[in-house]
Amino acid sequence: MMSRLIEIEATSKLIETKMDKLMDYLYPNLFVASEESKKLIVLHLKNVLNSELKLEQLYKEFITEYDLEKNRSNN
Repeated sequence: MMSRLIEIEATSKLIETKMDKLMDYLYPNLFVASEESKKLIVLHLKNVLNSELKLEQLYKEFITEYDLEKNRSNN
């Protein structure tokens, strides 16, 4: 269970880094009308969203493990 918490923390920090990269790209390119610029924004967003989904899955797995451990110790 401890390894799951470490993975959750690492993934959270990774999301922060990806958000920083997105913002670093977004601010100077927000009003750039090129298709390439818009595609890069979408790619950055997808990258962040994929990590968010991974984090959600880790939380669900942690909760499941926690509930199993709790039930074992109660029996």
